[in-house]
Amino acid sequence: MQFSTIISSLIIAATSINAAPALEARDQVGQLDFWSAQGCAPSGSFCNHDFPIERTGCTAVPAGCSNAGIVTGLAAGCTVTLWTDSTCTSVNNFIEVSTPKNNIGVCQDPGAAPIGSISAVCV
Repeated sequence: MQFSTIISSLIIAATSINAAPALEARDQVGQLDFWSAQGCAPSGSFCNHDFPIERTGCTAVPAGCSNAGIVTGLAAGCTVTLWTDSTCTSVNNFIEVSTPKNNIGVCQDPGAAPIGSISAVCV
């Protein structure tokens, strides 16, 4: 009788586990490399490789490593916006990067303010 109780307990435990696949942390559509100095200078100021560009929402960029960046990959049909604030709302100072603009792989340097956040729109 104990054996059947153990089997029953195992079956109940196994069926109570959520069988739905784990969601991705977010829906990544590209990546970006950051430099701590303006102009993406190769003089040792590279500081964040393959920072994820996510389709959903606004992603704040860690402070201190975002004076310039290069979008190194972006899914087809997506446009990424590099904002100079942490909430994707700095409408007076932002940069759009997309395949049609042919500026993937090009250093993006917003000037006086560092890149503070990233958002993406995909069609």
